[in-house]
Amino acid sequence: MAQLIQRVASWLAQEVAVPLLAKSKPFQAAARASVQGVEKVKDISNTAAEAAAEAAAKSKEAVAQAKRQATAAAVDGEVVEEGPGLFKSISEAIKKDLKRHGKTEEQLAQEAIEENQRISMEFYLKEQQKLNNP
Repeated sequence: MAQLIQRVASWLAQEVAVPLLAKSKPFQAAARASVQGVEKVKDISNTAAEAAAEAAAKSKEAVAQAKRQATAAAVDGEVVEEGPGLFKSISEAIKKDLKRHGKTEEQLAQEAIEENQRISMEFYLKEQQKLNNP
């Protein structure tokens, strides 16, 4: 008996409800808005992914530059007194390590996520500014 009721309900939905909804202007508008919302979220997530990739590339480049500067300084025997190069990178790394001291893995992971979100949002806002102010 339950199968019969289920089949009748399914048939009614397919033959009556679906065609009525397909012809309904408010339902079509809601479906369109839903699709546009999904596309906006997709675009934002793609932008954020690009920002994260760019931040990772910049980070790798900064590390590579610091290594090159350290190698050059070690080979030449020179000491850099100040500037944005090697010692700035080292001091930033030390500050980060000191901030990490005594934190759980979850706290560190949360901080990494927040930092990634911050970088992604900064990149997204810069891109939006470029688009709005060509």
